[in-house]
Amino acid sequence: MYTVSTLVTPELASELLDNNVNNRSLRQSYVNHLVNELTEGRWHLTHQGIAVATDGRLLDGQHRLTAIVESGLSATLNISYDCDPNAFKVIDTGTARTCADVLRADSSQTRAESVTAAAVKLVYLYHNFPALVWIGSLTKVSHSVLLDFYHEDSDFYLYGVELANFARKEYKFFSTKSAIAAFVVLVMQSSRCNLIDARNSLDDFIKKAATGLHLDEYDPRFVLRKQLVNGWQPIATNKSQLWLAIWIKLYNLHMLDASVKLFKAPSFPPMPKVQSSC
Repeated sequence: MYTVSTLVTPELASELLDNNVNNRSLRQSYVNHLVNELTEGRWHLTHQGIAVATDGRLLDGQHRLTAIVESGLSATLNISYDCDPNAFKVIDTGTARTCADVLRADSSQTRAESVTAAAVKLVYLYHNFPALVWIGSLTKVSHSVLLDFYHEDSDFYLYGVELANFARKEYKFFSTKSAIAAFVVLVMQSSRCNLIDARNSLDDFIKKAATGLHLDEYDPRFVLRKQLVNGWQPIATNKSQLWLAIWIKLYNLHMLDASVKLFKAPSFPPMPKVQSSC
C-alpha cells in the first residue's frame, strides 16, 4: 500500500466513484455537510482520505468524492492505493470526534468541557435556526464552525458555566447544557445595553430563580420552581431546546414584571426572542 497527496478534481472524483461497489449507503445529509465545508473554505487536508483496493474498488471516501462532484470544486486528499480489500471491514469503525474533543484539544481553552460543547451547539442553533425543531441532520454542525463560534464569545461561555454550576447546586431539575446556553444567549442580548449592568441583572435573576428566596408567590420563577418540585415535567421532542426556551420565557416574564399562577411551557418553533432591557 502507498499513499499519495492528490488534488482531486470533480472529474477524478467521478472516475473513482465508478468503482464504488458494495459500499455502505450514501448519507446525503453528510454529503451536504461536506459540500458546505468546501464552498465555505473550511476543507482541510487530514490523514483521512480515499482508499482504493488492489482490485481497483473504492473502499473508503465515497462521501468526500461525492461532495467534490456535487460542489464542482477540487480538493486535496490523501489517496491510498493497493489497499487490502478486507480492510473495508474495519474502516470508520472508530468513534467520531465530538465538539468537546475539539475544544479540549484547543490549548487556549483548556477549561472547556463536554457540557460546554453541547451548549455551544445550542446557542449556534438558536441564532441560526430559531424557526425549526433541532433534530436529525439539522443538528450536524462542523467542529470548526462550532469552535470559531465559541471563540467569538468564549468569555460568555465561561460566565454561563459559572452561573449554571451555581444554579445546579440549588436547583437540580433542569438540563445543565440548556442552562449554560440560555445564560449565554441572555447575556449576549442584554449586554448590548451595558455589559456590567447586564451581568449584575442576570446574576440576580438566576440566583433568585435557583434558590426561590425573596420571591413573591406569583413570581414566574417561584411558580416554575414550585411546579418542578411537585413533579411537573415539560414534554418536547428535543428537551434541550425546550429548556432553553423555558429559561428565555422565564427571563422575559421577569423583565415584564409579570405575575402568573401557572407556568406553561413555551410552544416552539419559533424559539422565543429575548426581551430587550434597553
